[in-house]
Amino acid sequence: MSLSASRSHPSQLASTDNSVLSVNDLCVRFYTRDGIIRAVNDVSFYLKRGETLGIVGESGCGKSVMALSVMGLIPQPPGRIESGTINLEGRNLLSLSERDMRNVRGNEISMIFQEPMTSLNPVLKIGFQISESLMLHQKLSKREAVEKTVDFLNLVRIPEATQRMNEYPHQMSGGMRQRVMIAMALSCNPKVLIADEPTTALDVTIQAQILNLMLDLKKKLETAIIMITHDLGIIAQVADRVMVMYVGLKAEEAPVGELFQQPLHPYTRGLMASIPHIEETDDTETAEIRLEEIPGVVPSLRREIIGCAFAPRCKFATQHCKEAQPPLEEKAPDHWVACWETERVRTSSYA
Repeated sequence: MSLSASRSHPSQLASTDNSVLSVNDLCVRFYTRDGIIRAVNDVSFYLKRGETLGIVGESGCGKSVMALSVMGLIPQPPGRIESGTINLEGRNLLSLSERDMRNVRGNEISMIFQEPMTSLNPVLKIGFQISESLMLHQKLSKREAVEKTVDFLNLVRIPEATQRMNEYPHQMSGGMRQRVMIAMALSCNPKVLIADEPTTALDVTIQAQILNLMLDLKKKLETAIIMITHDLGIIAQVADRVMVMYVGLKAEEAPVGELFQQPLHPYTRGLMASIPHIEETDDTETAEIRLEEIPGVVPSLRREIIGCAFAPRCKFATQHCKEAQPPLEEKAPDHWVACWETERVRTSSYA
C-alpha cells in the first residue's frame, strides 16, 4: 500500500460533532519541476472551543503547510489541495470564494507566523497594522479601532501602549514584536488561533512569558488554539491534546498526559528520547546522559513511499512494515496510532 492511499477512520471523525474546526482527509500537493511534493497526506483532526491542540514533528513534516491550508494561503500554483474538507462550525472553507475567505481570514481564524519581523510590515506603524483589521472586519470607525487597539496592546502587556502604537516594528524587541502579532491575531476575537512556532528566535525567559500570555488570553477569550512546534517542552506546557506528524502523515494523537506517559509510536518515542534531561545517581550527583538520536534521514516527499514511512529508521520494523502502510487505529481512549507493532512498542522499556 502506498503513502497516498486513504486511511479512513470514521470513529475518530465522529468526535468532531461539537468541534469549532474539523479537518478531514486533507491532501496537499506541490507540483514542481523536480516532481510532485506530497506535503500532507490524508490528515484529519478536530479542535474544540477553548482547547489547545499541539502539532509536533520535525521540520518538513507538513505542520506549516497544513496550517496555511486552513488559512487558505497555499500558493496556487504550485500548491494544490487535492482532497479533503476543512470545516469551521459546519462550513467547508474549501468551497468558499477568495472574497468570502478574506472575511474569514484574520476575523474568524487568525495566525501567528514564525518570525514577527518578517510578518509585520516594516514601513507601517504597529497601531495602524492592528486597527486596519478592526476597521475591515469589525466595521469600526477609525477612532473606535484606535481605542480597541490600545486595549489589546494593554491586554498583551505592552507597556505605554498609546506611545507604542506610533512605533515601527524595528523599534521594538523580538518579544515585543511577538506580542504585537498576538494582539493583531486576537483583535477580532477569532474562533481559532493558529500559532506557528510563536517562540522562534526568542530566549527562554521571553518564550515563557509569551506562552503564559497565550494561556491567559485563551482563558479570557475562550479561543481555540493550534500550537505548531518542534519543541515537546512547549507542548507539555500548553497543549490539551497532541498530534505527531511525520512526512505529511499523522503518526500519533493522544491527550497530552497520555502521550507523555506512554507514547506508542516509535517516532514519538524517538522525539521524547531526544529531550535533554538530568538524572540523579545514588550519590545525589548529576549524571550526564547522552541524548539519543533517531537514525537515518527523513525520506523525500518527492518519492512515493511504500509501507510505513518510518520503517527505514525504526528498530521495531518488520518486513510487513516495509510492505504495507499501517492504518490509524484507536489503541486506547482517544489515543490514535499508525503502527503495526504497537504492542511491542508498548511493552518495550522506555526511559
